[in-house]
Amino acid sequence: MGVFVANSAENRGLVVDGVLFRGKKILLGKRPRSKSFLPGYWELPGGHVEANETPEIALKREFMEELQVKIDVLRQIHEFSFFYSGIRKRLLVFLVKQTDSAEPKPLDHDELRWVLEEEIASMHVSSDERTAILIGFKEISKI
Repeated sequence: MGVFVANSAENRGLVVDGVLFRGKKILLGKRPRSKSFLPGYWELPGGHVEANETPEIALKREFMEELQVKIDVLRQIHEFSFFYSGIRKRLLVFLVKQTDSAEPKPLDHDELRWVLEEEIASMHVSSDERTAILIGFKEISKI
């Protein structure tokens, strides 16, 4: 885990997710069924890091684009890799805090849901994302 600004070649495989919390709940979005990768799965909000962005700046941009909310990035809490279309992706997961009072809007998801930890077991979530979400719940329990 480190702070860096990636160039365009490094960014092709860099993805960021944010654990946004309210009390003991975390916000998840349901991927549209029209998506080719994990359609209908629940996920943490986030997206790809663009050329010359830090992961933190990318995450702030993604939350504004996907949810219309402003955030502060608190700290990185997890990291994992996966393959998509033959390309290795590196996903960094951050704990984030909302800094405005806007209600998140599902601009890039079919649905948004604030969930408790015990609800995750019954949701359609990838194993890597499930691990990241459960780590997120451990982190918010410390706050």
